[in-house]
Amino acid sequence: MCWCLHCYKCSEYNGTYQEHMQVPQNIPISTTKAYLQHNSITYLPSYAFSQLTRCTELRLEYNGMTGMHRNAFVGLRSLQVLNLNRNALTQLPNFVFIYLSELQILHLGWNKISIVEKDAFRGLHKLYHLFFYRNDLFSLSALTFKHLPQIGYLFLSHNSISQIDYDAFWGLTKLEQVTIYGNKLTTIQSKWFQNQVRPLVLGASDPRRHQGDIPWSACEKMCWLKQEEEAKTIRWYESEEGVFIPQCAGNVDWNTLNCSLFGKWNI
Repeated sequence: MCWCLHCYKCSEYNGTYQEHMQVPQNIPISTTKAYLQHNSITYLPSYAFSQLTRCTELRLEYNGMTGMHRNAFVGLRSLQVLNLNRNALTQLPNFVFIYLSELQILHLGWNKISIVEKDAFRGLHKLYHLFFYRNDLFSLSALTFKHLPQIGYLFLSHNSISQIDYDAFWGLTKLEQVTIYGNKLTTIQSKWFQNQVRPLVLGASDPRRHQGDIPWSACEKMCWLKQEEEAKTIRWYESEEGVFIPQCAGNVDWNTLNCSLFGKWNI
């Protein structure tokens, strides 16, 4: 089924709720937006979209997808938005996005991803928004995002991250906002963000207490962050639910934390 917005070509393909078990082969080559959410496409084979060279947006949410061939996205040379939210992906293999050189927005939320191979993001030279919340990441290794030189917004909330290597964000000189709340971290280290632009917007703890954030056990070791907050070089992520400032353990209140009691600022 197509939505023909113009009399001379079909530009939007609506394949939602069609019980597709594989990518349809009759999608018109003139398609610029393809909607395939709410089907049963559990695997993307090689060259699944090779004819869609004009497509700028591809939506594949709610398919129960468990895997993708590394050549699944061959041909999508114009794609700017890819939505893979709410599937059952467990890993991102090397080079899976290498053909998406124009991609700017990538949605990977609400999956089960615990493994990101070192070259999984290779080729995404223009990616600006990466939504990676609600997955099963346990750590961020060195240079995890090294292939994303243009990334500006990075959403990593509600994973199971307990460790971040000091250079996990190295090279992300255009990063404007990062959210890390809802993980298993106990502190925020200054070396993680030492080469990012300022001001940087940071989402530290979820103000919705029922979301299960672990309070920071050593707020006195984040005095560097308090200093940057006061200098307005770091601002807190804010939404209608509130301000995502650190939640300290015990009786420590971040808003009244007096770092002069702890000596050295940058720990």
